[in-house]
Amino acid sequence: MMNTLFYKNHELFKEIILNLKVHKLRTILTAFGIAWGVFILVVLLGISGGVRDGVFELFKGFSSKTIWFYGGVSTDNIAMRETGEDIKFSVDELESLKNVFPKITSISSDIQQPNTSVQFQGVQEYFNIAGASGQTFNLKNLKIKKGRAINIQDNKRRGSVAVIGDRIVNRFFPKENPVGNHLSINGNQFLIVGILDNKSFLSVNEQNNIFIPVTSFSEHIRPVRFINSIGVTIKEGNTKWLEEKIKNYLARRYHFRVEDAGALYVVNYEEQMSAFSKFFSGFNIFLVFVGCCLLLSGVIGVSNIMYIIVKERTREIGVKKAIGATETAILKEFILESVVLTLVSGIAGFALAIGALEIIDVLLSNLTGDEQIITHTVVEIKYMVLAILVLSFSGLLAGFFPAQKAAEIKPVEAMTNI
Repeated sequence: MMNTLFYKNHELFKEIILNLKVHKLRTILTAFGIAWGVFILVVLLGISGGVRDGVFELFKGFSSKTIWFYGGVSTDNIAMRETGEDIKFSVDELESLKNVFPKITSISSDIQQPNTSVQFQGVQEYFNIAGASGQTFNLKNLKIKKGRAINIQDNKRRGSVAVIGDRIVNRFFPKENPVGNHLSINGNQFLIVGILDNKSFLSVNEQNNIFIPVTSFSEHIRPVRFINSIGVTIKEGNTKWLEEKIKNYLARRYHFRVEDAGALYVVNYEEQMSAFSKFFSGFNIFLVFVGCCLLLSGVIGVSNIMYIIVKERTREIGVKKAIGATETAILKEFILESVVLTLVSGIAGFALAIGALEIIDVLLSNLTGDEQIITHTVVEIKYMVLAILVLSFSGLLAGFFPAQKAAEIKPVEAMTNI
C-alpha cells in the first residue's frame, strides 16, 4: 500500500513538473515575482540585522549599566536658586555619591580643556586635554593598547603622567613607541605611560585626547572646583531605580526641583539600548510587512496563472473526471502545482539573497575606518522560518480557488465547451 501511495505521489509530481515546463516563459515570469519578493525581504532583513548589531557594538564602548548626569540650567526658581542659574556639582560629589550609593562600581566626571598647547622636540600642536580619575577608563570602557591607564595613585601623587590617543601618536611618534617619552603640555613635562586602543568605535572621539590625572589637570591646566557631569556604573540591578534615586539626591543637594527638565539631563545607556532594541524589532516587523506585500503581488500572479491553466486544461480535466478522477484528486493536483511553483520560486529567491548577502559581507570586510557601523549582515532564523510558512500558505491560497474551480468542472460540459 505504501509503495502504491509513493508511486501515485511520484507520478503526480512528475505530471506537475511537466505541466510547468509546457509554458516555460510564463512559469519563469510568474516565479520571478515570488523570487524577487523573497530576495528583497531577505536582503533588507540582513542589512537591518547588521545595522542593529553594529549599533549595539557601539554601546559596548560603554557599559550598558552606565548613567551620565549633566548639569543644566534651572528654569524653576526655588529657595537658594534663581531661574537661569547653571547647575554645577562639587568635585567632592563623586566621593559623596559613592558613599551614599554603595552599588556604584565606577564613578567619574568628564573634565576637558580643548586646544591646549602640546610640544614634542620643538613640534607644537593643539590637542584636547582630559582629566582622568582612577575610574575614568573603567567607566568609559577605554582599553589600553600599550602601557597602562591613569590610576588612583597617579591622582593621589598629582603625577605628571599621560595616556595619549592614536592621533597624538601619529603626529609625534609615527615610527617609535611613545611610552617612556615626555610631552610638554602647557609648559609642563608629562611622562607618557600608555596609549589608547583604537579598535572600539566609541573610542574614536577619545583618540584626539591626552589623559592626565584630574589632580594634575587642576594644577597645571586650570583649577577644577566644579564639574558639570557625573558618570556612574553598576554591575547589576535596575539602572532606572538608581537614576531616580540619584536625581532626587542631587535635587536636594543643589536646590532644584526634580520635575525641572532643564536642570538635569540624564543619559541612561541601558534605557537607550532597550529603545534601540524595540526600534529594530518594530523595523523588522515593518520590513516583513513590506516583504509580504511584495509576495502578495507574486501570489496574485500565481493565482491568475492557475486560473489560466485551469481554463486551458478544461478538456483534460473533463477526461480525467470521466475516467474516474475524483474532485479531491483534481483539487490536490492544482493546489500542489501552485505550492510547488511558489516554494521553488521562494527557495530560488532565498538562495539569491543569501548569495547577495555573502557578497555584501565580503565588500564590508574590505572596508576600513573607525566610523564604519555595519561590518556584516545578519538574518535571524525566526524570520527565515516565518518566510517559509508564509510561502507555503501563499501557495495554498493562490492555488485553492483555481483548484476548486477545476474540481467543479463537469465532464460533459468540458467536452461540449471545447
